[in-house]
Amino acid sequence: MEEWKELGKELETILRPKTYPLAIKLVKDESEFPERTRRPEEKLALCQAMTISRRYGWTMGITGEDSACAGASIAYGWAAPVDGTMLEQFFIIGGYVADEDGAKRLVENVDCLEPGEWGGVVISPLTRTKVIPDVVLVMATLHRSCACCKERCIKLGNECNVS
Repeated sequence: MEEWKELGKELETILRPKTYPLAIKLVKDESEFPERTRRPEEKLALCQAMTISRRYGWTMGITGEDSACAGASIAYGWAAPVDGTMLEQFFIIGGYVADEDGAKRLVENVDCLEPGEWGGVVISPLTRTKVIPDVVLVMATLHRSCACCKERCIKLGNECNVS
């Protein structure tokens, strides 16, 4: 666990992000949520839970029952789409794509988890994570992301060409 916290500190030092880098862990059910995990009082979109964790430093636990986002619920296997057009309309109305062709391509290319395989997700600031992450999420500008890659290449002694 400490190596993940150290990685978070290194990312914060190099990138200086405005919000915390996140550790994200898929869990079978809410019994796997760490102690003192905050749960939403009402339905919440997964991206909103991530924003709360990024900005306030809280560890959040979200299950399919907590999810207010049809797209995330389908992608995480918490809900089945009624039909393909439902998800396409969700992406169009939500402003994720410009038109129906874009929505069809997006639906075709979204990788979804197997229904019922995962019951929830834990989202925690990486520097004080309570879970070993499946994914690390960092919100940073392009400039800062390139700086991070360059720093890592230099540390490893590799050539780094950034243009």
